[in-house]
Amino acid sequence: MRGGWCAPMARGSSACSDRRGGWRISGRCFGADLTGAEVRYLMEREWAQTEDDVLWRRTKLGLRFSLDERERLAKFMAAMVGAGA
Repeated sequence: MRGGWCAPMARGSSACSDRRGGWRISGRCFGADLTGAEVRYLMEREWAQTEDDVLWRRTKLGLRFSLDERERLAKFMAAMVGAGA
């Protein structure tokens, strides 16, 4: 994941790593190197609405997430919706 999975999808986004491995503003890590900033980007720009949208439809990280990590991601996304993401 440290290779910059979302760089092609989110050019110019501060949510993404660059190809040299340097991380910019990334926020909380939910597991498998998925960060809060990446989740916010997916919600705001890619219309992800549920953890399944993020884990399966946008990234395929569902293969590497535990149940606990999925629950933390779902709570984060619910809080983002409540905050007007």
